[in-house]
Amino acid sequence: MFRLQQGRFYRRPASITGKGAYGGSGGGSDSFRRAPDSSRFGTSFEKAKWTIFTIIGMNGAVYLLWGYASNLARMEGNLEMFNMMKHNFTSSLENYRCGYYWSVLTSSFSHKDFLHLGVNMVGLYSFGLPVAQLLGVAPFMGIYLLSCLASSTVSLVANKVRESSGSHPMIAQHSSLGASGGVLGIMAIAAMVYPSAKVMVMFVIPVSCRTAIFGLFGFDVYNMFTNSANIIDSAGHLGGTITGFGFWWIFLRKFLRIS
Repeated sequence: MFRLQQGRFYRRPASITGKGAYGGSGGGSDSFRRAPDSSRFGTSFEKAKWTIFTIIGMNGAVYLLWGYASNLARMEGNLEMFNMMKHNFTSSLENYRCGYYWSVLTSSFSHKDFLHLGVNMVGLYSFGLPVAQLLGVAPFMGIYLLSCLASSTVSLVANKVRESSGSHPMIAQHSSLGASGGVLGIMAIAAMVYPSAKVMVMFVIPVSCRTAIFGLFGFDVYNMFTNSANIIDSAGHLGGTITGFGFWWIFLRKFLRIS
């Protein structure tokens, strides 16, 4: 679940996923087995699963379009489709100023590299499935999409601040993409609902879900100000994470008892 950024073409690195981000391995269904009591939310496992698979399928389809566009550009020198993808499926100040406002959302369904896609989708499945089953399809999608929008918005605002300061004069052309904002928003809720659920950092270090999300939050705050890992769009990560925590605090904590 990273929101990556690279030079003039950011990517949102996949933050920690249930079974992947930052090399993490998720706790799986056993870790999230006991759900908090609530009669106001919830859906069947099958509906939750197909909701997650639909999102994964949409991300996979955009990934295939990137592959086709990249092949056209590389093999035939035809940049038309590649530029179309960049305008419509990446988030940047340049795109926003040119009127591609929808890219603030569509960029969160966009991955150019398979590893980037895989880590984010494993994270979505690992954390999204129990949260979707617990909350129900409509609340889950609302939180997920809101986290995606917040991720892109915070990233754009951070880039605007850098541009205005004069420290990054070409930052308007830097693009960001990836599902990490949405996934981190869902992970933040999972951390509050299932604080003791285990995730495996780097596949070997077991930590609680809550420890993992706060660790990622701390890293992203540090990286946003130091730019020590400039491929990672930490501002976007923070936007998604804070949205998840905010949604929990304002709407969910009254109805969901922490287990």
